[in-house]
Amino acid sequence: MKQKTKISAKRFGILGFILGIVFLLFAWLIDIWSQSLSFSFYTIGQLHSQTPSLYIIDLLPFVLGFGFYFFIKTTEELRENLERHI
Repeated sequence: MKQKTKISAKRFGILGFILGIVFLLFAWLIDIWSQSLSFSFYTIGQLHSQTPSLYIIDLLPFVLGFGFYFFIKTTEELRENLERHI
């Protein structure tokens, strides 16, 4: 049962990371589209210099990945403890 817990927590961590990347790309695309710019790495750098809050949004994949991982890991540990006591 312990191995299954680690796998599911890792999967949810990866899922959170992927969701964060998708949200990040949408934020970049909306900002690029709203200013009628072309998509390039230079444009993304330019947007970051104009909108510093994008740096916070850049952290979102890591925050969601770690958040999902630790939430599922903690939930599974609590469930295992409850099963042992019942």
